[in-house]
Formats: sequence, structure tokens, C-alpha cells
Amino acid sequence: MHLLSQNNYFKVIPLFESFDYNKGVIFSVIEGNSVGKIYVDNLEAPKSAFLYPLNSFYYIAGDYDNQLFNSELYNLTTNFFKREGDHNEIIIFSCNEEWRNTLDLLFEKNNIKRIKRTIFNFNKFNFEKLNIVENESIVDFDENIIKNIGIANSWISIEKFFNNGIGKALLFNNEIISACYSIYYGNNEMEIDVFTHEKYQKKGFAKLVAYKFISKCLENNFIPAWSCWSYKESSKKLAFKLGFEEIADIDAHLLIL
Repeated sequence: MHLLSQNNYFKVIPLFESFDYNKGVIFSVIEGNSVGKIYVDNLEAPKSAFLYPLNSFYYIAGDYDNQLFNSELYNLTTNFFKREGDHNEIIIFSCNEEWRNTLDLLFEKNNIKRIKRTIFNFNKFNFEKLNIVENESIVDFDENIIKNIGIANSWISIEKFFNNGIGKALLFNNEIISACYSIYYGNNEMEIDVFTHEKYQKKGFAKLVAYKFISKCLENNFIPAWSCWSYKESSKKLAFKLGFEEIADIDAHLLIL
């Protein structure tokens, strides 16, 4: 297993094209918008690849029956990450059922288990459910908002976010009440993150900033992407109100280190 240099990330594009979800996250690394690493079996002509953005999920693609790569993947995840000390668990997404079955067997002694993540596609705004009231306090992200939210955890730099990202925030007395932004961007997809300050929740603010965010995406021909853990009913309800449609529950693998 070899660590691929950033100027060669393009070599794994054919492998990760097989994913039909989370491409915004995956390609954020490949396109250089997010800090991440890519391990491959062969530096010149990769057949298997393991990709992860910093502080996020892990993605695997390519030849699932690559025995040497799989063995080295096992060593990387169970030894290196554990030794690093900041990984208590990792979540691995794969592109097909063959890979999922391979991961079941590869980590069967490590109490690996499958968990569900719900994937949505945006259709169109459902204005009956939205009942949007325009608010002049919603602003585009500036450098101060970016620093307060911590964009650096997912974007390679503030400059990259200003060039390629979108962010909308609802302010009150200069306090960030709610915000919606592209936590990852790649392959023309904006992966959405939305939050509301605890004391202002259940007042419709997340719906408002998300509506503004998605509107900006559509104006600029970006694809808004939404996903959440399948037990997150509040996130699902918000997605439905905004006009997203549930398309699949995807199996991911949770590995405790």
C-alpha cells in the first residue's frame, strides 16, 4: 500500500466514479479543496484505493479481491490509526456489496458492524412545508464567521472556501444563531452541514438558512447534497421540508479501534 502524492490524485478518479453518493466529500480531497490522504495498491496504475478527508469518514473503491491491498488495509486501520491516538473508531463507506462483504470478513475479529446512512437527492422546494419568511439578518460567510464555525476542519484553507464554497448564517447581535454551509465540495456537489445554537432550536432557523444556502447553490448550478444517519429523524424531517427525496439507506462499516 502506497500513499499517493496530491499531484497524482487524478489517477483514482475512475475508481471513485463508481460511488453514486457522497461524491462531494470524496472529490473534495481529489480536487484539493479538503485536506486528506489517499492510499493505493500501485502508484502508477491504481486498482484499489482508500481515501479519507481529515476528521471525516473513509472511502474504499476498486478491486475488492486485491488480497495484498486488503491485508495492508487491515494493518493500516487496526495498527497505524490506533497508534496515532486520535482515532477511537472509523467509519468506512464502500461502493458496492462485494466490498461490504469483503470488509465483513476482513474485520470479523474486530467487532466490525454495519450501520445505516440515509442518502437524499434534491428535487425542488416544497414551499407549502417551508413557509419561508425572508430575513435580512441572513448573511454570507465572512472570515470571522468562518473562524467561529471552524471551516478549517474540512477545508484546506479559508481562501479555498471563499473561492469554491457557500455559507449562509443567521445573526442576532453579532451572534451566530444558525448556519448552513458546504462542509465539503467536489464533483460539483455541495455537501451540506447545518446547525442551530442550542437555545434557538425548534424555531425554524435551520430551515431558513438551509433554504438560502440551497437557493445559492441552484443559482450557481451546484448540486446540494444531503445525508444523515438513518436514526436522525430531525435531519430527515428538515430534508423533506426543504424538498429532498430519500433515495437509499446505505450500509457503512463501523470499526472500533
